[in-house]
Amino acid sequence: MADAREVCAAVAKRPGVLYTALVPNRTGLERAIEAGLAGVVTIMSASESHNRKNLNMSVDESLAAIADINQVAAAHGIPVRSYIATAYGCPMEGPVSPERVADLAAALDRSGSYEIALGDTTGMANPVSAYAVGYLVRERLNKASLAVHFHQAGGIEFANVLASLEAGIAVIDAAAGGLGGCPYAPGATGNIATETLVAMLHRMGIATGIDDNKIQEAAAFARRLCVPHEPERAGEVGEQMSGEPAPQRRPC
Repeated sequence: MADAREVCAAVAKRPGVLYTALVPNRTGLERAIEAGLAGVVTIMSASESHNRKNLNMSVDESLAAIADINQVAAAHGIPVRSYIATAYGCPMEGPVSPERVADLAAALDRSGSYEIALGDTTGMANPVSAYAVGYLVRERLNKASLAVHFHQAGGIEFANVLASLEAGIAVIDAAAGGLGGCPYAPGATGNIATETLVAMLHRMGIATGIDDNKIQEAAAFARRLCVPHEPERAGEVGEQMSGEPAPQRRPC
């Protein structure tokens, strides 16, 4: 993140668009404030192993760091959105207790995060766990809203979205062209593709406010920016769901 200031300065700001950045600590928040960003995002993991690999901190240390970020951000009128990675399973530890995820979400809610996003870091979620975790966490939140963030899993990610909608969650993260991934999670795939998700929701009669033609154009542009990777095979999806690492793909 050494060139974060330069990146932010180079982005042409459009009216009506909320520009945010991932901040790992108070220093990152201060840089975001200097860059004039209107919101920030934090991330931590539900599993100790992934949290240490990704952030070099324990889960408790991450909670304390995010509480500090929330306090400073509130003083500057900056909203904080907080991710819980490996919310449906960890590639290093396997299954993660829904109660643990709910406890972490409640702690982030108390510290001031305005929205909690549950991350399926390596595509290990299934419709049953997507509903169970989402419903339990939503019941535990006091002020914060709830979102979900699914990664590609051979199409299972779209079933997970439907299960999350049934659990009362209406905010769904997605990435144009299906870009994304995590360098610290074996077998991590891209994010659920915005253009396909929007098409599915529109066919269901669910309004998104997104123009189908424009999102297709954006997705085509996004795909040109990354090194293409082969589509997932059924066996690889099965390995991810079982907790075993799938073969590494070329990164976007």
